[in-house]
Amino acid sequence: MEITEAIRSVRSKQAQQPSAECSQTLTVRADTFREHILQVYTPSLQETLCTDSQECFFGNHPTLATLNKTYGSRAGAIWLVPQITDCVSFTNNKGTLNDRQTESLASLIASEYYYLKVSELMLFFRRFKLGKYKEIYGNFSPMVITLSIREFIIERNNAYFKHKSKIEEEKRSKDKNSSMSYQEYLKAKNRK
Repeated sequence: MEITEAIRSVRSKQAQQPSAECSQTLTVRADTFREHILQVYTPSLQETLCTDSQECFFGNHPTLATLNKTYGSRAGAIWLVPQITDCVSFTNNKGTLNDRQTESLASLIASEYYYLKVSELMLFFRRFKLGKYKEIYGNFSPMVITLSIREFIIERNNAYFKHKSKIEEEKRSKDKNSSMSYQEYLKAKNRK
């Protein structure tokens, strides 16, 4: 689903004709979204970006919420469609998702996991393709992805906890090295 389709859908739901200025803004946002997000964070980038999980978790990449705020309320879901489509086609399973299932899955992920960075989701899809999560038996189901993403969230939370602990430990170590004992303080005070 293209961003322009989502914009048309939003416009029809609002039941009002946007002004010419509003229409130009939406077109600019769609072009910017395509250029800065859809053409940059493509499924093929998973092979390079996602080899470094630290970059995916802690790098400067937009969240789904940021996409929605910047490019329109459906931007996160729209970005997810090619990621999901690529993942499903990779499985080469008996069944594929129809358009409605793909859009519904994208909307569910975008609304439930809005806080995830696009790089984190790309890491999830890469790991999914590597077989780190649920196995697929018979026809492919969207539930395989929704159940697997819950496992990924646990991994992500553990990575964030370890990262925060490491930063705090480094800070304590730095503070310890730059502090002085009470005896050293008294000596320094007496020298004055």
